Amino acid sequence: MAGRWAGWLVGGIGVFATLGVLSGLVRAPESPEAFVDRWLQSVAGEGAADRGWSQLSDHVRARLGSDGAYVADASEVDWSGFRWHLAESYAVESWLWTVAVEVDGGLAAVPDFLRIEQLVGPSCADAASPGIRLMVARDGLSGPWTLGPGALTGTSERALLLGRCS
Repeated sequence: MAGRWAGWLVGGIGVFATLGVLSGLVRAPESPEAFVDRWLQSVAGEGAADRGWSQLSDHVRARLGSDGAYVADASEVDWSGFRWHLAESYAVESWLWTVAVEVDGGLAAVPDFLRIEQLVGPSCADAASPGIRLMVARDGLSGPWTLGPGALTGTSERALLLGRCS
């Protein structure tokens, strides 16, 4: 009888140990805000060597052409004055999110590279602290996030070109 209890005890410890190891391997999915912050760090040269190319959606990569040109263009930018703070975000669909980012200095402080390549859109909802917005999507409910193209209206394009909301 004591041997059976010892077997159950050893088996139970083994199950809990296995679950503990597996829980260490399974991470909670990254939030859209954390993804945007990581991509901005990457494109600014603080992260991945590919400057965030691998984090772009297939559609955006196809529009931009080659990773070499993207990395070269991103590398030419002086990112030292580009400071951002994550603001609000909301789900358009469960797989598609808009993330607003406040930028110190407003739209005029957004590097031309991000505006010209239309990797970001203007966020002018709060005129006191204008910034940018990014669209992020994922494949399914647990796939990795990718940076998608933001829908630009005529007003959005004008704000990006002018570097200010008006």
